[in-house]
Amino acid sequence: MTARIAKYPPIAGVGIDFHSVAPPSIPPPPPAPPNPVPIPSHPWFVTINSQISGFALTGKWSWQRVTTEGIGNILWGHNWGPGQTHIPFPPIVASPSILLRILASSTKYWLPSFSVREPVDGSAPGGDTPVAVSTPAWVISTQNCQDVSGWPFVAPTTFCFQLVSTKHVAFTLGDLGAGAIGMAGDALTAVIGRAIGGPNSNVQAIAGALSGALINHVLSRLPPQGQPADTILGALMNAAAMTGLGEGGGGGAGNAISALVTPAVSYLAGQASDASGSGSTYRRGVDGPTIDSRTGQEI
Repeated sequence: MTARIAKYPPIAGVGIDFHSVAPPSIPPPPPAPPNPVPIPSHPWFVTINSQISGFALTGKWSWQRVTTEGIGNILWGHNWGPGQTHIPFPPIVASPSILLRILASSTKYWLPSFSVREPVDGSAPGGDTPVAVSTPAWVISTQNCQDVSGWPFVAPTTFCFQLVSTKHVAFTLGDLGAGAIGMAGDALTAVIGRAIGGPNSNVQAIAGALSGALINHVLSRLPPQGQPADTILGALMNAAAMTGLGEGGGGGAGNAISALVTPAVSYLAGQASDASGSGSTYRRGVDGPTIDSRTGQEI
């Protein structure tokens, strides 16, 4: 089947996620006493509309080179990053966790098309990365950070809206599987990071988001650039396309682990997509040349 390319910049997003609530959390009506202990998990309403982090720290997009729409393409793993408003559902009306959730938020595009890949022009420039897809209604499921008692995971519980696009790309069962592998990889690295880094404190959560962005920038500048995304070396050099940002419950430890696990996840995801129809070649840009994914050379 075909899907539309998700266009950059995205418009906005909305959804729910689940997070613990730190005390003192205050249920209405006042003057009811503050909650003395953490609430293990509680639903939060999420509004996704701050472009700052996605542009400066965590973004994965490609500016148009050969098409005529005049706007960029969102790439797989683009993260809105910190700054997204979280509001706890009633009866919770106040908690220190409200500010924490804004500072450590994460919303990622998890559905790729491996048949079309473009160089990253985002906050951490790099080699060829699959484009993110959208539905014909220009809305798509996105992956959001979650936790239960401080143990982090991710789930596709939010939706983001994109600009109108007339460009279609192939989307196979392999691409869907690749996206699921990427999401599972983010969840795995988050849990391992939490196990090593200890309980998720405010400092750790915020440090996790910032250290993840730093890892992205460092990895994106390591030579050699532009390695094929389906080779292990290429996956290592382009690991920034999928590094978890802020999901690592262990802060810096979680993101360091993510930097090590991500290349393997990216490689497996690429193989899953190729096995279901993308084949050994891809197109660099919608109207660009065909590339041999094993050699990185134009055909």
